[in-house]
Amino acid sequence: MKYFTSIFILLFCACSTGVKESSQTSGKDSTKADTAISSGIAPSYPTLVLPALDTAIIFPKLRTLQKKYTGIPFLAPTSQGYWLYVRQGKCSDKDIFSGTCLYGIVDLEGTTIVPVDYTKIGGPDALANGLVELESNGMVGLLNIETKKMLAPAYETIFPSSVSNYVAIGLKNGQYYGIRSDFKEEKYANFSGFDGKQGFDFDLKSFPLLYNTENLYYPESGDGAIILPNYLCQLGFPPLFAEIVTNQDAEFGTLDASGKMDEPHQVSDQITAFITQFYESGADARGYEINKNKLVTVSKQQGIIQIADLHEGSGSFRSEFCVNPGTITFLSPRLIQVASRFYPEETWDKYDAMTNFSFYEIDEEGRIQSLSSPRIFDASKYTVLTEAHFQGCFTIYREPDESGNIWASDHLDAEDLDLMRNEIFAEYGLIFKSEKWKSHFSKQAWYKPQFENVDHLLSETDKKNIDFILKMKEKLKVQGDQLINKRIEQFVVAG
Repeated sequence: MKYFTSIFILLFCACSTGVKESSQTSGKDSTKADTAISSGIAPSYPTLVLPALDTAIIFPKLRTLQKKYTGIPFLAPTSQGYWLYVRQGKCSDKDIFSGTCLYGIVDLEGTTIVPVDYTKIGGPDALANGLVELESNGMVGLLNIETKKMLAPAYETIFPSSVSNYVAIGLKNGQYYGIRSDFKEEKYANFSGFDGKQGFDFDLKSFPLLYNTENLYYPESGDGAIILPNYLCQLGFPPLFAEIVTNQDAEFGTLDASGKMDEPHQVSDQITAFITQFYESGADARGYEINKNKLVTVSKQQGIIQIADLHEGSGSFRSEFCVNPGTITFLSPRLIQVASRFYPEETWDKYDAMTNFSFYEIDEEGRIQSLSSPRIFDASKYTVLTEAHFQGCFTIYREPDESGNIWASDHLDAEDLDLMRNEIFAEYGLIFKSEKWKSHFSKQAWYKPQFENVDHLLSETDKKNIDFILKMKEKLKVQGDQLINKRIEQFVVAG
């Protein structure tokens, strides 16, 4: 069963990687990965600050060099003075690192430091002190800021190093290499890469700020920028924050962002899976807040196999009485359950929005598949039901008055449970005798009535769930009002 969410985002997402990322939106066994990194509304003040520039000197040099290049998106403070990120080719400011342009670095006098040959250039000191990442054709290399020496892009991924002998760790053809300060490499076996054990957590304060040169002229937009290292980009985090708010006058841009990896789950001897969490807050007409979760599968030999979007939520649309649960649970090392807001639309007109569950399966090769059935309540097909599958937030819009504009409840009612139980039978082709259910399922394109009895077709999970649904229906007869808690609420979205 598919679900839909809406988000606002002020990021340019691009990453030079061959990793398959899926947008199929619909650890320890039976443990939950909480998707909400932050529940507060975006702060109204900058959390990062850039030092003031001597614009009388900088701007004339920028204008002179802008005649030579297609664009100069960033000005970077380094230990060797200010460097300018320049580009050539046909692409706009919104296509930074994602179009066909090539990038290089020059100093304020226009002297070339890095030739304009690269599809992406990292931020100074972002991967490690004294280094800049260089990307070309999906491969990564390095630049030493002090010596200007370059290591040609030959690695699929370069990681920060905690080993004193190495400035970084590179992955090439399934083998890890320790990279020394002189850029000589040697095989290094004691590194686990993207297996989830490294804990590649970050926030914006972890990285040096660059100046967004375009926004230096427009103080109402964020004038800071941060380019995340390639290894974080490969995990599905946005590689570029192009409009970071660093002054009180800015009305638009990113205020804060962070990412983390949850504990890994061992799918097989060679494959690991884990959830990544991303949070961003920012300033716009009303402030915004974003939470995103992805499922990542990793091979010891191949690196990242696949990334799938599991959940997206925007604080702009959250209301106090109905919070999107966004809870992700590994039901087993290969089966993941996601609780999210679901909008039934044409499939069922009982609710305008409701809590529902979607499921993802990891196969033997680490590929991720979004599971879907004709049932509204997919949980009854893919897992043994618990009371949590009947709880959540269920809303119906109503004609507004002084008391509110929406009906809200916390639990499925008896009618919902009847539908949950009967759609199990319907999927197997039961011929219903009740006119109500004949009429309901005849409107479903997938329903093919052909059996008077389908008991022999039911799975063990189906049988357990049918019994549990009936038990829950009996419980509603006694505690229904308390569990359902139907009430009128006022729902307002600022505009």
